Amino acid sequence: MKLCQEISKMKEIKLTSWEEFEAKIKELLSKMEKLRKEKDQSYIPYPLFRGQSDSSWRLKTTLNRIREKTSCFEYHSIMERVKSHVESLTGMYWDLPRFNESDGVPKPPEGYAFMVYLRHHQFPSPLLDWTRSPYIAAFFAFSDTQSQNDVGIFAYLETLGYGKSWRGNQAKITTLGPNVRTHERHYLQQSEYTICTKKEKGNNFYWNHEEVFAICNQYQDLLTKYIIPISEKQTVLKKLNLMNINAYSLFNNEEGLMHTLAIKEFIIKDT
Repeated sequence: MKLCQEISKMKEIKLTSWEEFEAKIKELLSKMEKLRKEKDQSYIPYPLFRGQSDSSWRLKTTLNRIREKTSCFEYHSIMERVKSHVESLTGMYWDLPRFNESDGVPKPPEGYAFMVYLRHHQFPSPLLDWTRSPYIAAFFAFSDTQSQNDVGIFAYLETLGYGKSWRGNQAKITTLGPNVRTHERHYLQQSEYTICTKKEKGNNFYWNHEEVFAICNQYQDLLTKYIIPISEKQTVLKKLNLMNINAYSLFNNEEGLMHTLAIKEFIIKDT
């Protein structure tokens, strides 16, 4: 119980160096491992991480940036309309069963593979993307060559082993897991996804994750934001590049190569 309380107290932590961040993550992972042993290997998921190049940015999906809520039926209808266009261009095919409101929102939602594909290609999505690697999250936080703001790296813990609960009218976050047939960058980036849904007047909506995090439940949906000074950019990107974590290794395309070369020449300055 004491260990659970220690973990749940974390919220926003302002750090002074990259080394301090690594120490915090090591401490977090160690506590989670001890908790698994205490709980006799009960289901306690691995932490997920997300990096943002401005620590003041809110934690929103690309769909939330357009509108605060979208009905699940409406979004599914949009996927049905764009699917033929994407299939014609790519030569790929996705199974997209019809959406049934009475079934609620299953885990994963209908058409999950297509949703992931759309998200990876910049189409507005209710999926909030995470990675299992704090180092990959750090790359996304620091890789904006123009940003001069302190970065934010989020750590999300779905549950501390007590299951999950919510009232019928509350928004809820669902983790969708890594196993899906989709674009290779999903695997290169060790990606996982969450959705936030809420039921209103009998209809299911894709909702804003921040409403759940604001509840501050001490045993589920725990979020910590680590703020790291932008002055650490060169140190971080140089170390990550030595680990082969760069835009080329994570995207495997020409744009990724150009981004990697730009960081090497103008930020890392590694001759």
